[in-house]
Amino acid sequence: MPRQNPGDVMEDTVLDFWNTLRHLNVDLEYLTWQDDTLGMLTPSLSVYHVNSSVGPITMGFADPVLPVWVDVLAMHFAQRIHYDASSVMVSTAIHEIRNPFTVLAGYIELLAREQPHPLLQKIDDLMWRITGQLEDVMAGFVEGYPHEAFDMMGLVQQVVDDYAAMLAHHDIAVVLHGVPVRYYGDKRLLRQVLRNLIHNGADAIGEHGQITVSVQQDGHVLTIAVRDDGQGINNDIRPFLFQPYYTSKIEGHGLGLAFCKRVVESHHGSIQVKDLSPGTEFVITLVVHDAP
Repeated sequence: MPRQNPGDVMEDTVLDFWNTLRHLNVDLEYLTWQDDTLGMLTPSLSVYHVNSSVGPITMGFADPVLPVWVDVLAMHFAQRIHYDASSVMVSTAIHEIRNPFTVLAGYIELLAREQPHPLLQKIDDLMWRITGQLEDVMAGFVEGYPHEAFDMMGLVQQVVDDYAAMLAHHDIAVVLHGVPVRYYGDKRLLRQVLRNLIHNGADAIGEHGQITVSVQQDGHVLTIAVRDDGQGINNDIRPFLFQPYYTSKIEGHGLGLAFCKRVVESHHGSIQVKDLSPGTEFVITLVVHDAP
């Protein structure tokens, strides 16, 4: 699978931002950021310079505008740059991790053939499963997968089964509530969202606790809630939970919840976090559509 060049992605983001504003009849006539410039700078333009989180941005308008409006546009532009840059970095990082995993899985498979042992077979299966999961995530950041119809409750059960051994080792029980719900969407990416939330719940608990997952449907609204009775989330970090690279974990990378938010929103849904004191609940809301 070809990887995207970060420079090309950023250039596309700038052009997309420019085209969006012009489509909305915003009289932006000039835009420059780093090495990208669109439009022509003329003496008749009202020019504004903004120091944003992605560096200086210069915008020129046909008529004077309120400075607060310029700040809002600059903030929106910076968010799009951060969002697209994180996609490229994640897909590149996963690509580099996946390759040695694939080689290692191959060696383990050969070893299992020469010296048959149930434990080696389990390790081999796990390595190929991890490789497949990395492939799923990388593909989702680069191009996504075709949507398909599936049972959401069945998907949740599969994810819980994947984590059964780890959860049992830490004395963490998982309780499932709900009914079968036929949903049409990207099954592979939604599976990874569920993995992330259950894994986060297990991390929050540490040892001895319970994770409760519910799948409910009310008309065309599908709600998936993942609740844990762990230590909860500090109010100071709650506003930053879904931002890429922000993490309170010592060994965390800060991409799991950002990935979840992106996937859910790509399905025209939302994800919210609730403080249960003690514990935390993540609630995903999706709209159930019939398959085309």
